[in-house]
Amino acid sequence: MITIGSTRWLTVLILAALLLLAPASVLAQGRGSDVGRSEGTEEPATPPAVTAPSTGIRLDLAAMALDSLDIPAELFLTFETYYDFEDVMLLMIGDTVDRAAMEATGLQWFYQSTYATPSGSTSIRSYAEEYADESGAIAGFDVLENEATFVPDAAFTDEPLELGDGPGEITVGSYEATVPDTGPTSIDLTFRIGRVVAGVGIDMQEGLTVDRDLAMQLAQRLEERVRAILSGTPVPAIDTTLPERYVQLGVGWFTTNEGYWTIPDLYGADVAADIISGFRSGYFWAGGYDLLNVGGFPLPRAAIEVASFGTERAALLLLSSMTTLRPNMQTFQVLDVESIPGTSVTLGYQFANQFFGESTLDSVRLIMLTGSTLVTIDVQGNGDVGSALAAAEAIAVAQVSCLSVETPCASPQFPDSLWGGPGQSPAPVASPVG
Repeated sequence: MITIGSTRWLTVLILAALLLLAPASVLAQGRGSDVGRSEGTEEPATPPAVTAPSTGIRLDLAAMALDSLDIPAELFLTFETYYDFEDVMLLMIGDTVDRAAMEATGLQWFYQSTYATPSGSTSIRSYAEEYADESGAIAGFDVLENEATFVPDAAFTDEPLELGDGPGEITVGSYEATVPDTGPTSIDLTFRIGRVVAGVGIDMQEGLTVDRDLAMQLAQRLEERVRAILSGTPVPAIDTTLPERYVQLGVGWFTTNEGYWTIPDLYGADVAADIISGFRSGYFWAGGYDLLNVGGFPLPRAAIEVASFGTERAALLLLSSMTTLRPNMQTFQVLDVESIPGTSVTLGYQFANQFFGESTLDSVRLIMLTGSTLVTIDVQGNGDVGSALAAAEAIAVAQVSCLSVETPCASPQFPDSLWGGPGQSPAPVASPVG
């Protein structure tokens, strides 16, 4: 069982879910369709062998994770993000495993996506780990799937799992010392494909019993997704070029949330069929500015959200529905803004940052239509509206330019003077072009 299930990992994830809620993403209730592939999706061919070593380019682990097309409709996306090796060691492993032993596995990246019921009674997480090569993935599996190391006082048992290329295991039981009389409250299915270790976990509140059949169904779907992404096979609602066409805000910024999303993930269940049918893919990045790496909860926060559609009409329909689909926008004030170059629609809103609950207007949201793609930029807690707008416009100009190219874009150099904090007013500067 991946160590994400340990008390240490759960604490980290709960804090992450509280702190890292993406400002441009209102995570509505009621997600997606029933578990399983969307109707009309073809069955995959014989799973391809995956043996290629690392090329130094991060695998698209986010595309492998399950989404609302796979997860039961009553669960909603709470957060999703990447962790590099240092994050894994600092936040999740600590001194539980010798650092040299972990370095020897060649672990490079860890990604997790988590869905939960509104009450928190049930959570489903899918995750993927990238290693430098297959032997490292096998070694990493052996280290991280050892419950005696990470949760020695828990009541878990292991069973063989016939998924992936091996090894694979099912871990079922409870984080408590004994399994409740009502049955196991946690189950985790982990397997390896090439240099990727992936898995699905379900955790329930005490008194509820995990659904083994559901867990197996989700793990089988995850295996399909991992193999598809590794072999370059299309996956519904995934445009693997989107992450390459995102601007980077600079060394002072840390990522808090990143991944693909579907219409139900961000806009809820009450979306018109014409919008859903026209949706192609969405990607989201959010982060905070912490130039001196002091930790805590620094502001400003920023978020970039992209939604691509097959037609401009579908994008316009979503644009015209946003005040209904995203209730928090009802408290926003319309802001007169200049059109962003390369867009046919540019809308602006001002509001007080949503993290500290203060009434001072220090945040801006820009929503733009470029071709059949919607782009949303949020900058929160950046001094005042003027400073927040200057920063949002700078990001917007660069991001729209970035989307206009088919190859990975060169990130602009955003000056530190763009970023302030609550009550601070950095001097506005010219918007860079990406």
